[in-house]
Order: sequence, then C-alpha cells, then structure tokens
Amino acid sequence: MKVLIPTDFSESARAAFDYGYQLVKDHSDLELILLNSYEMPKVGASGGVMLNLEEAMSKESLRDLSIELRQLTELYPGVKITTVSRYGTLENSISRTWNEEKADFIVMGTKGASGLKKALIGSNTQTVIENVVQPVIAVPCDWKYRKIKNIVYATDLTRLENPEILQPLISLAKMDGATIHIIYVAKEKTEIDLEKEVESLPLNKFFADLPRKFAVIESKNVAEAIDTYVNEIDADMVVTIPKVVSFWESLFKRSVTEQVAFQSKVPLLSLRDK
Repeated sequence: MKVLIPTDFSESARAAFDYGYQLVKDHSDLELILLNSYEMPKVGASGGVMLNLEEAMSKESLRDLSIELRQLTELYPGVKITTVSRYGTLENSISRTWNEEKADFIVMGTKGASGLKKALIGSNTQTVIENVVQPVIAVPCDWKYRKIKNIVYATDLTRLENPEILQPLISLAKMDGATIHIIYVAKEKTEIDLEKEVESLPLNKFFADLPRKFAVIESKNVAEAIDTYVNEIDADMVVTIPKVVSFWESLFKRSVTEQVAFQSKVPLLSLRDK
C-alpha cells in the first residue's frame, strides 16, 4: 500500500502525513512517499539568473526533504518513507510521481480549524482536487485520526462513466467495515426511491459487501445539506465526484465539491470520473 503525501513542510502537511500513516499502518507493505514540488516564480529574469535560481530551489527542496525525513523517521520508526523532489506545478508533479510510484492514495492537508477555509480556496489543495484524476483525500489540519465507521457518499444519480473509480472508496470502507451512507439532495419535494435508483445506475453491485444506508434530503443548497447530514451522523469521511464544468460556468458558480470542501470539517475523498 503506497500513500503519496505532498508537503510544503507545514503543520498542515505533517498532519496529513500522520493521517496517511494511521489510515494504512496495518498493511505490511506500507510505503509513504513524501513529495516536495517547486517551480520558478513568474518574474522576468535572464537565462543565467533563472538557471541559478532553479538550482538553488532544487538544493533547498532536497535539503528540506532530508531534514523532514530524519524527523519523521524518528517519529515513525520502522516505517518505509521515501522522498521525491520535483520541479513543476504541484498537480503535474503529483500526477508524474503517482504514475511512477503506482500509489494508492494521495493525502493532502488543508489549512484552518474547520477544513478548507476561505484562504485556501483557489490554492494548492483545491487546485489538485480540480485537476488531477487520482483519488485525493483532503484532511483538515485539526482532524484527529479515528477509524472510519461512517462514510457519506453524495450522488446526483448520474451514471458514472467509469464505476471503477469507486474502488478507493470501497477499499477504505472495508478496512474498518464502514457503513456507506448514500444520499441524494433534491431541490424540491420528491417521492424518489433512492435504493431502487442506485440499483439502476448500477452502484449497489460495487457496495454489495458493505452495509449501506440511503437518505433523500430536500434542500436548495446541496453543499449545506451534505454538511448537515455529515454532522448529524458524525461521519468520518465525505466523498464527492467533481464534475467537469465549462469555463463560463466556473465564472458564475462554485462546484459542489468546492463548496463541500469549503465547509467540511471531516476528511474529503475526491474521486474523478474519467
């Protein structure tokens, strides 16, 4: 089991590392991959200056990874930890490292006492969620790891192009025998039979070996409805599947995933349907 953990050496990144470790520590083949990505600042400079700056940034990244590795090795004795320093955007660095290492999950920290605060919207974690196709777990900085017993999976009843993307969710649920709460938020009153609708997608065959519960919630605000349900059942994780929106749509409204991430106080698993 390989977990890829991007780091900027912050408290948030270290919290994500601990969550990633706790999540899969019982696997005998556990490996934690610490990735530091760096890129040149967007300022005008001569070629020679740029080369010198890139070299300096590379040395700094490698040095800081070495220090971090030494500290983490002391805190997590016997755990296999490898480091990767990579030039490029964070999302590209993650995708390249994922493909090379054949990782199972990406775990990233989020700043703020209650999840993705306003300061983080539009920054690293959201950018990764929106642009990488791999499964990403975003962990609030103050979240204390606990076994996953209740997972909220919000569906809009759209048939998935590739249902296999649910495999990370299933793997996480099976670790501790979690219940998957499949919820649908209706913006107006409806008599929908959610279990029957889910069977027709089909999703039930993927969750066949797991306990499931179904809930239809009437609300004009999807993100708030999900957040309320998460709090009511004291969920340990919420799962969303970001939808691809056009440029013009993105100018005028946030995606549900972004809204949920904005206010979620629990870890968020983002799965990309591709």
